[in-house]
Parts: sequence; structure tokens; C-alpha cells
Amino acid sequence: MPISCKINLMAARSPQLAGVAKHARDHFGPAHDERIPPADSVVYVCGGPLPLEPGFHMHYHEGMEVGVVVSGRMDLVFGDTVFPCTPGDVFLSAMWEPHGWHTTAAGATNLGIIFRLDFLGNDFAQRIPWLSPFAAPAAQRPRVTSSRTRERVLVIARFLLQETTERDRGWVEVVRAGLQWLLVELIRDWHGPDRPKGVRSDHPSPNDLARIMPAVALVQDDAARVVRASEAAAACNLSLSRFQVIFRSTMGISFARFRLRSRLAFCAHRLLTTDSPIEAIADEAGFVDRSHLHRAFVRQYGCTPGQFREQQRMPGLYRARLAPPSLE
Repeated sequence: MPISCKINLMAARSPQLAGVAKHARDHFGPAHDERIPPADSVVYVCGGPLPLEPGFHMHYHEGMEVGVVVSGRMDLVFGDTVFPCTPGDVFLSAMWEPHGWHTTAAGATNLGIIFRLDFLGNDFAQRIPWLSPFAAPAAQRPRVTSSRTRERVLVIARFLLQETTERDRGWVEVVRAGLQWLLVELIRDWHGPDRPKGVRSDHPSPNDLARIMPAVALVQDDAARVVRASEAAAACNLSLSRFQVIFRSTMGISFARFRLRSRLAFCAHRLLTTDSPIEAIADEAGFVDRSHLHRAFVRQYGCTPGQFREQQRMPGLYRARLAPPSLE
């Protein structure tokens, strides 16, 4: 089975990210087939053996991600927090949220499903508050704790790996159903962040997700543009104060932080795929100057833009001498 390569492979809504997908393939080989996801795709699935190499392999992508460790061991990294993972462990990553992994044993295999917010459908969102775990802090997201859930997760993951490798007719619908089942298994015993067992948590309403989607689309459609919060609120037909409350409760971060993550991901893409000076990239993404981009980039990714460009042009992705990204 081919190697997983998941750096910005959610080219689904951002055709400019196609160059990143090619870069990942150049280093790791194809993920299931040679095609870059088309501009209208809603899901990208990758999986297979992970390279046993020293270093921290960092990812960030435009979609939500559900990942499953199928075999072997790996350490998942969110900011300064490291989660040791064994077969059956599941991890969640929100849009443009930097995260990464260390492989800790040969033979590690994973499944990664990266999907647009609307992929699971409104009917599922009405029944299952699936977005809530993504909005929680990384350390408080649901974890697999029972042997029964672990067994079921592995059955689903192995089936999806086979299904997405063969890609027979209807495979996207199978992935949708399998992803829904995975999320149900993961959150059925989860009580939300910072709430004791037996106390009901407040979940974002599926209507709230629909209400903020115009704002998400504004940012997705032009990741380099500085979309004003007032403009985003108007697109959602909400007052500015109401929009900010709904956006944070639904996405887990403020609109300003969400917009900044998008712009930094755009800069990372430009650093990776062009020889443009850092000053020009900073200006293109709406930063005041190079130092402004430098400070924001270090806070997000744990390295300077220059270090990022240098390391990405070496074989592999993101090496250990660069610090894991910070989510602060």
C-alpha cells in the first residue's frame, strides 16, 4: 500500500494548492492514485505505511480531518502536547490547524480522511453533534478508551482503506457512511470539554454551522485576502457581535484566528512552491511587512518562514530541529 502524504492535499477548494500535492508526491510517492483532487471534490482519503524517519512531520489542510492509527505506533503532536497513539486511536484536526506526528516504530499505518464541512450532510448534523469535538481544545477531544470501541474503529478503518484503494463505484458514499460511523463511535461516550460525566454539554447547533458557512466560504475562496469580521458577519446576515459568538462556539476559535490560519497556510504554500522573496509573500497575504509575517509564522508553525522554506526543500517534510507548532 502506498505511503500517506497529507500536506495540504485538500486541494479541493484551493486549486493553488495543487503544487503542494505534487511536492508531497515527489518526496513520498502517490497516495492511492496519481490524480490531484479535483476542484469540486469534497473529501480526500489517504492511508498506508508511514515512513520511519527521525523528525516531526507537520500537516495543515483546508478541510477537517479524522485520522486513525491502523497499525504500529506514532506520536501525535498538537502544540506542546504529545499524544502517544496505538492501533485504534483516533485523532481529529480542524481546518488549517497545524499538527503533526513522529513515527515511533516500523510498520506504522494510518488512515486520514480530510473533508469539507458540508460533506457529512445536514441530516447527520441534526442528529449527531459531530462538530463539537473539533471545536474543543486538542487535549479535551474524545479519545478511544474501551476495547469494544477500539475494535470497531479498526474494523471501519481497515474497510475504508480497502474501499479507497479499490475505488469502485460509489466509494465516496461508502466513505461518508464510514466516517459517520467513526464519529458516532468516538463521541457517544464523550461529554464535552471540562464537564464531568453525567453533565450535559452545550453543543453547537447544526443551524449555527449553516449560518456561518458564508463566512467560511469567503476565507476559503481567497485565502490571502484579509476578510473583515464585519464583512463576514454581513455575508451571514448576522450582527457583528452575534456572528463572533456563533463562530467561536461552532469552530472553536475566533474568526480572526481562523482567518489568520488561512493566510499563514497561504504563505506556507507560497514559500514551498515559489522562489518569491519573503517580503513579497508577506505583502501578497496582507501582512504589514516581513517582521509581521515572521512573528505570526513562528507562533503558528514554530519556525521562521526562511527555516520553513529551507527544510521543506529537503527530503521529507518537517524535521526535528524545528519546534512543533504552537496553537497559542
